[in-house]
Amino acid sequence: YPIQSDTLNRMIPSAQRATIISVNSMAFSVFMVLLFPIAGAVADVSSLENLFLGLGIVILGILPFVFRSAGGIEITEKE
Repeated sequence: YPIQSDTLNRMIPSAQRATIISVNSMAFSVFMVLLFPIAGAVADVSSLENLFLGLGIVILGILPFVFRSAGGIEITEKE
């Protein structure tokens, strides 16, 4: 989270920063509201070990797309 916050702060002009960070926080919260019950159900049916293994596999599967999409972003200091 600190890396994401620092990156957003450097990419976003100060006039829009509060709004974009707020929207980012809201999107994260909505995602967690959806993910937590699903994760809890999977842990109940299976186990925490299988839940974490599955989440790790999903994250590893998503990482190449995240890095590929971030490759074209140039981060500069905004005033």
